[in-house]
Amino acid sequence: MVETKKKKSIFKKWWFYVGIIAVLALIGAIQDLADNGKIDSPKENAEVKKDNPKEEKVDSKTKEVATTPKIEKKEEPKNDETEQEIKNYKKIYDEKIKPFMTEYDKIWNENWKPAMSKISNDPNKFKEIKGEMDKVQEGYDNLNLKIIDWKAKGLNDDNNKQLEEYRENFSQAVSYRSNAARAINQAIDGVADLESRFEEAKKSIELSDKYVLNAAVTLTKLENKLGLIKKEEK
Repeated sequence: MVETKKKKSIFKKWWFYVGIIAVLALIGAIQDLADNGKIDSPKENAEVKKDNPKEEKVDSKTKEVATTPKIEKKEEPKNDETEQEIKNYKKIYDEKIKPFMTEYDKIWNENWKPAMSKISNDPNKFKEIKGEMDKVQEGYDNLNLKIIDWKAKGLNDDNNKQLEEYRENFSQAVSYRSNAARAINQAIDGVADLESRFEEAKKSIELSDKYVLNAAVTLTKLENKLGLIKKEEK
């Protein structure tokens, strides 16, 4: 009878234990290096990256913002010539432009508006507003003569051109308001029919508003060029 040779278990083989000891020694050596700071632990690297995402980028931006000087906007100083131009304009405004505009509104508010209110409440009183229409027509005719006589001068050539543009537009506005009152008076006097005269008055008022707006825009441009209108900072 042949004896069967039994195989030794792997746990009884000497090289198995030598291998385990070698692996453990290698792991221990690597851990020692990591503890001494020679090798960065993968876990520690992950924690550092997690705790400080994009650290260098943030620091760079913060440094850039901190070191960038803030530039303050300063108004440019006006020279003597500009200062004199502003003084001349203010004098023209106080002596001519402002009084003209005040009278323009006063004639309308004190005569035209009350007259239109009267006939809107009672159309039968139509002929009773002739007195107010006479005042409107005469008032604007006299005002227009003052504007026509006024020579746009006192500033430099470019600014005088704008001043003249304002004067022409404002004169047209005054003239059309006078024409509106004239049209109503023609209806009252029986020179023309009521419907056509009121239509003429309406068109005249619309044209007057158009020209007075043009005058205001021109004046605003001039004042802006002189630096009298402050610009809002964005």
